[in-house]
Amino acid sequence: DKIISCYKKRYGKKSLFGFNVLKIGDFEDIKKQHASNYNILLSKVKAGDVFLGGDHSITYSVFKAIKKTHENCGLLVFDCHADMHVLFDFISHQDWIYYLVNNKIISGKDIMVFGIRDLSKQEKGFALNNKINLISYCNDIYKMMGKVLNFCKKYDNIYVSFDIDVISSRYAPGTGYTKKGGITPLFAYKILSELKSKANIIGFDLVEVNPKLDKNNKTLDIASRIVNLMIK
Repeated sequence: DKIISCYKKRYGKKSLFGFNVLKIGDFEDIKKQHASNYNILLSKVKAGDVFLGGDHSITYSVFKAIKKTHENCGLLVFDCHADMHVLFDFISHQDWIYYLVNNKIISGKDIMVFGIRDLSKQEKGFALNNKINLISYCNDIYKMMGKVLNFCKKYDNIYVSFDIDVISSRYAPGTGYTKKGGITPLFAYKILSELKSKANIIGFDLVEVNPKLDKNNKTLDIASRIVNLMIK
């Protein structure tokens, strides 16, 4: 809701005219969230939809629903974490990729995680064993961009999941699990623009924006710009 409010403030109250805004709901019990989300999404989701979180675990249900009707589909994740570290007996923001692979919803080789700055030993082993493509953050951002675009060329369809913490907290402080380093907002806009022009993006989500941790709406402003880029 905060992202949409910021979007309307920046681009005008009528900026979302013609778009169908579906609120799936708020879930106090994360264990029940995925079954509820998935059942709703199966009947509602369509190619080109943009989803806003919230917790990164929403991507599990969203991607599962979209993948059901789209073959030869790759998953591209922007995140400073690998999200494969299992601590609980239910899907959470830090292990949803593990469960996508473990539950055979997608093969590891069809996943790329871009911008990693935090990787546990467990995650590294799981990624290697399942041939998941990991792109660690480095200063040569255009080399990183080339790897992303080459990955996308292999698929008829690409689903993109964007965790706001892939951007440096210097620019986007409004998120719960920050790590030193990260890409700039300008690079984020550039690579997403490239993807829009060169890949068939069948779905996009923007997650882990926490307005309570934001400063002067810096993160919300970036989030609204990303949303505008992806829906136009």
